[in-house]
Amino acid sequence: MPQQRFSEHIPVVIVGSSGYGGELDERVAALARERANVTWFGHISDDQRLLALWQHAAVYFHGHSVGGTNPTLVQAMAAATPIVARDTAYNREVLGDDGWFCSPTAADIARTVVEL
Repeated sequence: MPQQRFSEHIPVVIVGSSGYGGELDERVAALARERANVTWFGHISDDQRLLALWQHAAVYFHGHSVGGTNPTLVQAMAAATPIVARDTAYNREVLGDDGWFCSPTAADIARTVVEL
């Protein structure tokens, strides 16, 4: 599977959480425990730390699927981070030709990131 190859060979840093615990957070925590190359920071509200992460990232994946212009997406763009985003009208409007788009499946996300 592409997502398995991706996560075994590339350091992955996951920032964010569901905000309420639950299955998603449990699955991400388990992934970070099981794979030495996966680090989960959870929610980060420190703008300087986020900026440092974006500036040192090989790629930023923007998984938001609703709403208008997302501040996080704009901040990642300002940090000149290569961006892979869910293929939505909102993300296309903001990124234009300055990003890569994919469906929200693990395989398509991994394929798009690896192709960069």
